[in-house]
Amino acid sequence: GEGGYDRVKLNCVQNDVQQKRKREDKMYSNVERTRWLRVAVGTVMMLCLGTLYAWSIFRAPFGALYPSWTTADLSMNFTISMVCYSAGGFLGGKLSKKTSNTVTALAAAVLIFAGFLGVSWLSADPETAKVQLYLFYGVLSGLGTGFGYNTIVSGVGGWFPDKNGLATGVLLTGFGLGTMLIGQLADALIPVVGLPTLFRAFAVVIAVVLALGSPMVRLPGAGTVLPPPPATAQVEGQRDYTSGEMIRRPAFWLFFLWNMLMCASGLLVINSAAEIAAYYGAAAVLGLLLSVFNGLSRIPFGVLVDKFGRRKVMLLANGFLLLSGGLLVLGGLGRSAALVLAGMLIMGVCYGNSVTIGTLVIRQFYGSAHYATNLAIVNCCAIPASFIGPLIASALQTASGGDYTTTFLCVLAFAAVDLLVGFWVKKP
Repeated sequence: GEGGYDRVKLNCVQNDVQQKRKREDKMYSNVERTRWLRVAVGTVMMLCLGTLYAWSIFRAPFGALYPSWTTADLSMNFTISMVCYSAGGFLGGKLSKKTSNTVTALAAAVLIFAGFLGVSWLSADPETAKVQLYLFYGVLSGLGTGFGYNTIVSGVGGWFPDKNGLATGVLLTGFGLGTMLIGQLADALIPVVGLPTLFRAFAVVIAVVLALGSPMVRLPGAGTVLPPPPATAQVEGQRDYTSGEMIRRPAFWLFFLWNMLMCASGLLVINSAAEIAAYYGAAAVLGLLLSVFNGLSRIPFGVLVDKFGRRKVMLLANGFLLLSGGLLVLGGLGRSAALVLAGMLIMGVCYGNSVTIGTLVIRQFYGSAHYATNLAIVNCCAIPASFIGPLIASALQTASGGDYTTTFLCVLAFAAVDLLVGFWVKKP
């Protein structure tokens, strides 16, 4: 009868719902497995890219190889590499939109291979070698690192709308720890194999890792079903902004200034981390512990942004920066290696969390549609920071006869200004 027909129809509907739920569960399970594999591969790739920041280990051997190079000459190489790293992020974002993230990652492999291979063939003439170093390490390797960094963060991060802070923090931890691990490796191998052989090995290994990992950094397809973002991220974002729309917003420039001051404060110390440690009587390699704290801070700060939102976490970051500046000044005035090292380690936390916060805020404020290029633009804060940080540090150190106390006072001043700027940063 009619009642029997209705029961059959109801059973069919229930079966359809159950089958649909099973298919969705299977789809989520597959996505969950593959997206964490992407994080693992991306983290290894980012670890290799961290080589660029190990310059504070390389600069002393290069200075010994070419005694006529001044402190300013050596600092300029780091500045050039940071400028090109920022430019590479923007250009890589454009290339990804026209081609794919995989192609951009392969381009990064080629650029870094050419750059580090070129560094292994520097001329014996100091002036010629200096130009070659700027071109190969600064320009080519800097561009390649920018290409790779933005491609990996935007590609892998796109699979994690629900845990973007955690996933991005893991990736950026790889980038930060890469500086420490590769710096230690270089410090041990340079006396054994020499700079040319080391850079040839780096060229091959980094290019191979980036090439093999390139298929894993593609963005999710249009039909991919992903978990929704957390409430804190949903509240922040209003719509997708193009890069042109973003840079016309005062909110963007306030955040750009906040990030630039945080970055410049870090570079005042990072650029000479090994030398600072040695100056106050500690082992030079202890200066690179800054990179460990830089790397390890990125996961917890990413999770904190997911949980509490960016405003509270930005204020926390400013508090750490003020603490770092205070400890550095006290350590410099009292010639205390313990206080200086403590300030440097906290500075590593500051530099690491500013990178994480910037990466997440751009997606939350301005959306995902133009994320790669928008992220590259905010990362251009490293360009003025690269001039302000290392060049001011070199000038202050020279003027003070090699002492770092005035550099530490500069860090404290930047921290105070950055705290004020942070209060004004709001969503567009």
